[in-house]
Parts: sequence; structure tokens; C-alpha cells
Amino acid sequence: MKKIITALILLAMAGAFAFFFKDYVDSKDPLRGIAQIKVTIDTEEIPCLLTGYDWKFYNGTTSGMPPSTPYEIAPAPCDFVGGETIKIDFSLPEKSINVMTRNWYQTNFHKAEIIDGEFTVPFEKGGYLYEVTAEFQRGWVQYYFYIKVV
Repeated sequence: MKKIITALILLAMAGAFAFFFKDYVDSKDPLRGIAQIKVTIDTEEIPCLLTGYDWKFYNGTTSGMPPSTPYEIAPAPCDFVGGETIKIDFSLPEKSINVMTRNWYQTNFHKAEIIDGEFTVPFEKGGYLYEVTAEFQRGWVQYYFYIKVV
């Protein structure tokens, strides 16, 4: 019985060490530790650009990058047909998510209607820029992606 308790204590200590070691490594390379996004339209994954974040690590360090404007980036367009489903998944559970979109030639963004992390590609032809901002327990991230409706 004593050996089992000792083994369980050592196992718990190893788990705690691994958790804090990973957090330490992530704090040295913050882009590994922040929430990653995956955007798919039907089954095709869309390239996304990280354009800002503020993240707090468990070891007390924080890291950040102020958000960029759409004019400072050049996202690669992907061609799609209107009405297809856009799905957003993050590598960590988000507290909130906000998706803003605009036609590439417009200046103002408007909020996209999201239901369970999904929304649809607009039917009107043209290029659309999407700004995805999500809050997490440890901070926030902002990504952009661009699609072209053909």
C-alpha cells in the first residue's frame, strides 16, 4: 500500500513538473503557447494571419503584440461559392468570439452572425476580409483571413 501511495505522489509531481515546464517553454516562445485558430470552409482549411494578441502565462510572464489593421497585412485569397459553411475552431476553449467582416473595398466592418462557431459565406461576389477576435482565460488573440466569392 505504501508503494502505491508513493507511486501516485511521484506521478502527480511529474505531471505538475511537465505542466510548469511546458508553460515556461511557451513563455519563451509565445506563439507556441497562445490559442491557435483553424478556419475551414466545408473541408478546406483557410490560411489565417495572427495580427495581435495579449497572453498571460502561469509563470507570471505576459507577452503581446498590438493588433494590426487590415491595411498592414496582405492575406492570401481563397475562392469559394456563396452559402458554404465557415467553421472556426480554436486550440483552447474561448470565453467569447467576435467575427467582423467587410467587403475588401469597404471601409467599415460589420458583425458576422455566428451560431456554434459557424456562419456562411456571403452570396454576393467579391473579396471579403474577416477579423476574428477571441477572449480566453489567459488573454485574447486576433486573426484575419480573406476569401473571394466567385
